[in-house]
Parts: sequence; structure tokens; C-alpha cells
Amino acid sequence: MNNTSRPLPSPIRNYIASQAEINIPYTNIVHSVEQKYDRTVSRGTITKIKVKFEETKSTSDKPRTGRPRIFTEDQVDEIVQVVEGDRNLTAVDIERDAYLNHPGASLTTIKNRLTERGLRASSSIPQSIPAYAITERLEFARVYVKTPNIWDKFIFSDESDLFPYKSGKFYIRRYSGEHPTAIYNVAKRWDPRTVKVWVCISRDGVGPLVRYYEAMKKEKYIKY
Repeated sequence: MNNTSRPLPSPIRNYIASQAEINIPYTNIVHSVEQKYDRTVSRGTITKIKVKFEETKSTSDKPRTGRPRIFTEDQVDEIVQVVEGDRNLTAVDIERDAYLNHPGASLTTIKNRLTERGLRASSSIPQSIPAYAITERLEFARVYVKTPNIWDKFIFSDESDLFPYKSGKFYIRRYSGEHPTAIYNVAKRWDPRTVKVWVCISRDGVGPLVRYYEAMKKEKYIKY
């Protein structure tokens, strides 16, 4: 859960003010903000926002001295809208996009603005192993654990796609409470700069890293 040390973005403050204005209990507001925005707010913060809204009809802070934020709220809104339309879009993609990042903000700034809006980055794909596969693997292990010399005849291998800056990982951004499987169903974008590599390992050690093209089929396994 996010702490209360960072300033609340305008959408969250406006939401709190709207809830307080119709006399929603503070406990309910705290809970709804946690669920909706993944932010923790105190009762004192809610009171300050409520009082400010009653006095000024606004939740915006007074102008401060020092360096202003590089993105306006409208610019952040635009970035969020684009990310919601393409959950594979990374902070690096946004940083390199001259239209979205015309102020020239740093990668850290972009990540912070997205995180403040509740869009968290994730790169691990959730998987579910069928019950029958678990049973078969367990039986396999029970048999071959009793014959350790069999591993002299085994070779393990795998392929991977390497990208210039994504390391082959499948990145998405999702809101807190949003089930990841609903987002991972989006089509994975193919990068023409992808480098396909294959490697194997046995009891004798690790084999060479081999670059290959197109699909890895049995003929290539035998060749490499």
C-alpha cells in the first residue's frame, strides 16, 4: 500500500472532496480511496481537503516556491489515457515518444507520475499448472530420483527472445485490484529488433549461446 508521504494527485483530492461533501463517513472514504487508488489517507488529510474545498471550492494547493512539476495534470491525463489503451507501453516507450514527452521528462519522473495514478508496472506472467501435469511431474521425480546416474544422459535447453532494452520481458501496467490475467490477454507486440537465442546445459556444463532465426524445431536442436 502506498504511504502518505507523497502529495495526493488532483483526481484523488477531488474524489475525497466529493465524498466528504455528501457526508460519507471518513472510514468509508479511507477504504474507498485504498480500493480505488491504492493510496492510504488519514482522517486528518480528509478534514484538510474538506475544509479547503468548503472555503475555496477547490482542492488545488496554493502556488509554491521552487521548481514546478514538469508535467501538467492534463499532460499526465493524456499519458494515462494512452497507457490505458496499450498496457504494453513502458515508461521507456513514453520517454522516447516526442509527442507524449515533449517536456523531456526523465524516466524516473514518468514512472512516478504513472504510479501516482495507480498504474503499476508488472513483468511476471501468472501461470496455472494443471493438476494432471503436477501428478505426472511428481511421478517422474519419484522414479528418477532413485537412479541418479540417469542425469548423465540428460540435456536441458531453452530459447529466449532478447530485446534492445526490454530483455525479452513482457511488461504491462495495471491498476491495483485489477486482475492480471485480464490484462495479459492483450496481444504481445513484436519488436523487429528481436534477437532469438538458444542455449543448453548438461552435467558436463553449459553449452554455447546460439543465435537462430525463425522457429526452433527438432532439426535445429540436433544441429546445435
